[in-house]
Amino acid sequence: MSRRTARELVLQSLFQIDLAGAEPKAALAAAKAEHSGGQIEEAAVYAEELLQGVLAKYKEIDAKLAAASIGWPLWRMPATDRNIMRLAAYELLYAPVPLSPPIAINEAVELAKVYGTDDSPRFINGVLGRLTREK
Repeated sequence: MSRRTARELVLQSLFQIDLAGAEPKAALAAAKAEHSGGQIEEAAVYAEELLQGVLAKYKEIDAKLAAASIGWPLWRMPATDRNIMRLAAYELLYAPVPLSPPIAINEAVELAKVYGTDDSPRFINGVLGRLTREK
């Protein structure tokens, strides 16, 4: 199973939920439909676990990200960056088996390189680094 594929599915789902108010199951199904490959079903199972976890801790995650992103309210951040950091914060702080900070931050930066702006990787690295120091 590709955990990176699962994270992409979660990112795409969170983006749809955040901007369009999509229902989580519908958002995940739409994200899954955009991918192909034999391991997509297995990745989707992990993605659903991650998505439900992020949504369950949404307010706590946003509060921690707001505190760590000095000078940048969440509403001013690009939606892609905001949702990449929500996913990473969940994996760092709330997942049943939390990821180590270097791994979680690297995964978030890699997503930002694909889906974010040129400034996204550095911005996300900085905010998540501050978040891990303050947790």
